[in-house]
Amino acid sequence: HRKIKTDTAGNTSVITQKLITAVPLHITDEEATKLVFEQLKTDFTSVQTWLRNHLNSFFNDYETGLALAAEVQDLPATEELELATSSNAGNCGFPLAIKYFKEMHGGYTDTSRFPTPVYPDLAARSRISKERLSRYLGIPSRQEAMAFMAYLASHDGRFSESALATAKLLDSKGTRINAVETDAGLTLNVLKERDAGDGWHYVPLIGEVAALVRRWIEVTAPIRKHMRLHGVSGWQNLVIYAGKPLGAPASFVRSSNIHSTFRHFAQKYESRLGHLAEQVTIPRIRSTRGVLVFLESMDLTKMARELGNTNETSLRHYLPDSLWEYFT
Repeated sequence: HRKIKTDTAGNTSVITQKLITAVPLHITDEEATKLVFEQLKTDFTSVQTWLRNHLNSFFNDYETGLALAAEVQDLPATEELELATSSNAGNCGFPLAIKYFKEMHGGYTDTSRFPTPVYPDLAARSRISKERLSRYLGIPSRQEAMAFMAYLASHDGRFSESALATAKLLDSKGTRINAVETDAGLTLNVLKERDAGDGWHYVPLIGEVAALVRRWIEVTAPIRKHMRLHGVSGWQNLVIYAGKPLGAPASFVRSSNIHSTFRHFAQKYESRLGHLAEQVTIPRIRSTRGVLVFLESMDLTKMARELGNTNETSLRHYLPDSLWEYFT
């Protein structure tokens, strides 16, 4: 987690890469230290805003899809539908296609395996865009799945990458066992390995974050139903997605290489993230969240509770020795 960084003047410094902001290991001056953490707060807000906007764009497209489907009273015959959803039909084909998938497939089917009038040869060639239709249907891609996990991690440090990747929503019989409504709000349970306690965390969510989880569960219901029907593993997981637009459904496992995939995702948005596009990962978002909790309260116990660590492990794991000594 350490790297030698060279600035434009040729000066070098050793930095820690455990946070979304690169923190120089040698900083001890009080004013310089405060400036570093002001930058940390600014960077964290920028990343959180990017994630929120990305997810809002996805959900807005889903709402647009609902409105488009409502324009269609009755579906035409199969041959007419096939003709009406060719690429030659332009935007006029989308309301019909959305209506078809909702009425005939409950909102989703794997079009890379199962022919439909919209994609009779499975491929999107000479047909309306699968990517656009998938968003109108609210079928998340791997990017949306990672953004969802990262946004949750930015709101509570107990949401580690691996804990969210494998969190179960349903049991083997399809009964809801997670993200249930309680007096404290919508409660999301996650198992965090290497935890100071038994590993289980029961995190109450309210407001915007709770609404986000509810919407996520709503839009993933069609793909979840398809996975269960066709024996695709992972259908019980909270986080599921389609690997390609209207393609095969998928889920994460603890060995999934989310780190590099998330980096590629962030790099696509370099125009919005700037230098952060090369720094941001889900673990770093979570780590930064924990450090900011400490900075706001100067309370190691609160930081430890946020991350599910012991008091000393928390700050010492994420900050260089000079800053550890300064703050303690």
